[in-house]
Amino acid sequence: MAAGTEGNDEKLAKLLYETFLDKEERQKFTEFYKELETLYEILSPSPELRDHIEDFNRLADIYVMLRNAYGTKTTLLADLAHKTELLVRQNATAHGLDKMTKTVEFDEAALEMLKEGQAPDPGKVINLARSLVEFGTREGQRDLMLMGIAERAETILEAFTERQTSTLQALDRLKVLMEEKRALEDERKHWRGDASGFAIFWTLRRENLPSPETVAGEIAAGFKRFPNHQTSADELRQLKAEIYKALLRVVSGKRMVDLAEEILKSA
Repeated sequence: MAAGTEGNDEKLAKLLYETFLDKEERQKFTEFYKELETLYEILSPSPELRDHIEDFNRLADIYVMLRNAYGTKTTLLADLAHKTELLVRQNATAHGLDKMTKTVEFDEAALEMLKEGQAPDPGKVINLARSLVEFGTREGQRDLMLMGIAERAETILEAFTERQTSTLQALDRLKVLMEEKRALEDERKHWRGDASGFAIFWTLRRENLPSPETVAGEIAAGFKRFPNHQTSADELRQLKAEIYKALLRVVSGKRMVDLAEEILKSA
């Protein structure tokens, strides 16, 4: 927003993260907005629209922010019709759209804020979850463990925006993920083996199993003995047997089987 409109910023934040936290309210606004957008696309650039352009632009701003907060993000204005996109893009900075759509940075300061128990704010919870999803998805292209964190953050975000969990519950679950990411990065700094071995080790450590480094070493050796397991059914069978043998020392039953499958995907 333009300078001197801090009160409007607060009203907008309340609209986005309190009123629109209700799924039915989001749906009603979206349907209303899409009807207006269709009319604008048909009628523009009719002179009769001149007195209504600013109001429509504000509604389009809110729609973009709503999609940014609760929808699947692609690009900032990707979900707008062509003429509407041009209108919003021309006025984005003046309306403060670039500021309002930024996510909270996922960093040490954010983690400290959570640990200090500051009053939970729905907007911060949504933005922190969104930031974690984006980070994990982006970095997950080279690190499947981070992709897993992104998927769990997405689950937290979905449950929260569907009102299946409270603000405090979502916040607690985000704390766990943020601590896990930090611990993962700390452990990686001291790991002396390859990336595949670390993925196995971290999977075991996250499950709080005893001797994760030793067991991971045994399993990693199995992967090296059967390098063609992804294309050879026989090698895959033998590799699974090696994984089960190593895991049986620390876990059993369905949990062992599920853990073996997770290792096969991540290593």
